[in-house]
Amino acid sequence: ATSVKGKTFLTTILSDINHLTELISSLLILSKIDNNKNNEDNEVHRMDEILFSAIENLNRSFPEFIILFEIEESDNLDTALEVKGNKNLLEIALINVLKNACVYSDNKQALVKINTQGNHLVISVLNTGKTLSEAEQKNLFQPFMRGKNSKGTSGFGLGLRIVNRILTLHKSSITYSIPNSKENLFQLFFH
Repeated sequence: ATSVKGKTFLTTILSDINHLTELISSLLILSKIDNNKNNEDNEVHRMDEILFSAIENLNRSFPEFIILFEIEESDNLDTALEVKGNKNLLEIALINVLKNACVYSDNKQALVKINTQGNHLVISVLNTGKTLSEAEQKNLFQPFMRGKNSKGTSGFGLGLRIVNRILTLHKSSITYSIPNSKENLFQLFFH
């Protein structure tokens, strides 16, 4: 019995350490954003390349996640795909949104769609699963927010807060909506 107890105890400690590591790296990213004086952020990057890199990254860490991808062609797509900014931060933002969509889905899947609205690039991330209440939506991009649907999943709820901060830094934005019952849609708008 002792060894079983010991094992459970170790598992708990390891899981706590993983949570702390996640929290510390999240806080480091946030402070990096806060201290960012935009010096190295004027390079132009293609968002489709950053998105593919984010998907690859996620597939390495979570091979069970399935990311479906769609691109809607338009005349100005090539120009819209070019975004000025910090490549690493933009990739972190996309990884966070995609990971979130898969973790909180009912099938470990997310659909990512790239299209344009006017001259702006829009990246949509859709999943099926439990949707958020109005109260939860209000606090969605606040630090340490966890929705009721996060019971039993690890993390400190800093993911979307970081996404929001990174996008604000890039003069971009993110919205959450429920297009149909049991559907969560996050849209990233790049201006």
